[in-house]
Amino acid sequence: YGVAPGRQGRGFAGGAVSEIVRWARSAPRVVALTAETGVLNEPSQRVLLRAGFRRVGERLDDEDGALILWRCDTA
Repeated sequence: YGVAPGRQGRGFAGGAVSEIVRWARSAPRVVALTAETGVLNEPSQRVLLRAGFRRVGERLDDEDGALILWRCDTA
């Protein structure tokens, strides 16, 4: 997800991610959601933590640099 700079800090990302998690928990075939954030992107990390994601690792991307890997089990 991404939020336009002029709209950041208003809860749009948190609301959207929470709704995706809610939907995924009602879909029997979905067992987990995954996400990645930049290591310095603390607002997105807080959004994921509040939505029930947990940090599961890190990786280095050629284009985006160091990333944190996240998972939210839905079952």
